[in-house]
Amino acid sequence: MAVLDTGMDLGHPDFADRQFETRSFVGEPVQDLNGHGTHCIGTACGPKAPIGSTSRYGIAFGSHVFAGKVLTNSGSSSGAGVLAGLN
Repeated sequence: MAVLDTGMDLGHPDFADRQFETRSFVGEPVQDLNGHGTHCIGTACGPKAPIGSTSRYGIAFGSHVFAGKVLTNSGSSSGAGVLAGLN
């Protein structure tokens, strides 16, 4: 599954035991300083048994994930990053 957004929190405990393919298309590190991309990745493919007491899980928890940073940490894009991520 590909998630194109503000990147992902590479140190998030819910993803500690998983491998992700990541790439930035906006000239910033893929590390998500905005939080939106990490939230979307968690909703789409978070773990079946997440850490903590909040009951939640990702829809496709067993999927292979590509996290593409196509929006800057401020959440904006000129469009070029989005197009590059889609290509």
